[in-house]
Amino acid sequence: MVYKYNNGTYTFSRLDVFVVGEIIIGREFPLTFQQTVRGIFKQLIRVFAHIYHSHYDKVLSLCQEGHFNSLFAHFVSFGREFDLLDKKDIVPLQDLIDIMDGNGILC
Repeated sequence: MVYKYNNGTYTFSRLDVFVVGEIIIGREFPLTFQQTVRGIFKQLIRVFAHIYHSHYDKVLSLCQEGHFNSLFAHFVSFGREFDLLDKKDIVPLQDLIDIMDGNGILC
């Protein structure tokens, strides 16, 4: 439970810094922007892996698998497009990603 809390705290604190403190319309993004976003994506892929491996039965019981799978597909597609996902970080979900790739779900 502490890990999940810390993960969420880290991710949202980084988003807060960028949205509130560092990104100002009309100015260039900070040099560390992509590195920070890659860190956020690393944490979020862990959240997806945790949900798929430990809580997917709950997603199914709520009949929300379509929404969750769509969210994951968009997340992976966006991460690929902007080089935000490291191959070693997606290993726990590689089988699912391969299935989605094979079905033409991912861009």
